[in-house]
Amino acid sequence: MSLSTLAAPRSRWTNLLRTRELSTLFILLAEIAFFGWYLWPDGGGRHPFVNAENGLLILKYSAIYGIAAIGASMVIISGGVDLAPGAVIALTTVVLGHQYLESQWSLPASILAGLGVGVLAGALSAALVVLVRLPPFIATLGVMGITRGLAYIVTEGRFFDVSARIPPDWAPLGVPLDWIAPIVMVVLMVVFHLFMRHVQAGRAVFAVGGNETAARYYFDDVDPVGKPVQLMGNNAIVVGVARDSKYRTMRESMPQTIYTTFEQDTTGAPSLERTLYIRTAGDPAALAPTKTRALSP
Repeated sequence: MSLSTLAAPRSRWTNLLRTRELSTLFILLAEIAFFGWYLWPDGGGRHPFVNAENGLLILKYSAIYGIAAIGASMVIISGGVDLAPGAVIALTTVVLGHQYLESQWSLPASILAGLGVGVLAGALSAALVVLVRLPPFIATLGVMGITRGLAYIVTEGRFFDVSARIPPDWAPLGVPLDWIAPIVMVVLMVVFHLFMRHVQAGRAVFAVGGNETAARYYFDDVDPVGKPVQLMGNNAIVVGVARDSKYRTMRESMPQTIYTTFEQDTTGAPSLERTLYIRTAGDPAALAPTKTRALSP
C-alpha cells in the first residue's frame, strides 16, 4: 500500500476555495465577460452573444464533451487513462448515420446500433487492460486507431446528414430537439454523482483507508467508514481502519496515515517501486506462500 499523510482539517468554505474545478468556472466567467464586452452591440441593440438562443446552442454542442467526461471521470479517479473516447464517439455516430440513412433503419434501432458499437469498443479496451494486462495508455491508443479506421471504412469519406430525415419541429416526449443533449448530460451527471457517492461499487473506485490515529484525530468517536475525505485535493471515501503501526523507528510518534491502492497513488513513483509492510503475530516466513499468491498477477 502507498502511504500518505492526511492534511489538516479545513472548513467547508476553505475546501470550496481550494476546489480545482473552481478555477475552470472562473475562466468560463471571464470568457463570457470578455465576449460580452467585445461583441457589445452599438446603439443598444440585441446582443449577438449574450442571449438565450446562443446559450442553448453552446450548451447543446458542449453536451457531447460533458457526456464523454462523465465516463472518463471514473477512469481518471481510479488512476487510469483512456485515449479512445473521441474516436469511439466518432465511430458510434457514423454507425448511427449509416444505418439510419443508408440502411433505412428506424431512428431508435440506429441509435441502439451506435450505442452497441460504443459498448463493444469499451469492452475491448477493458479486456486489453484487465485480461491481457496491457498498460491503459497502450491499450486505449490501439483502440483509438482501430475505431478511427472503422469509422473511415463505414463512411468511405462521406458525410451523413441525419437531420435531413428528422422533421425540424420534432419533439420526442414534448422535449424540443435542441434540449435533448443538454438534458441527457445533466441526467447522467446526477446519476453518476449518486452512483459514486451512495453505491458501494462507485465508492470503491476512489476508496481509501486510514490508521487508528488518523481516525481518532479526524473523526473523534464517529465511525469513519463510509465518510468522505479530501486526499491531496481529490475526493475519496474511507472504507476501513487499520491498526496503528510504526514504519521507521519505535521511538517515532504514531503518524496519521492513510492507505490507498497502487492505482490511486499520486506521488508519481513507478508502479513497481513499492514497499509492502505485513504485520503478523506469528512467524513472518509462514506468510510467504499467502503473500506470493495474493501479489501474483
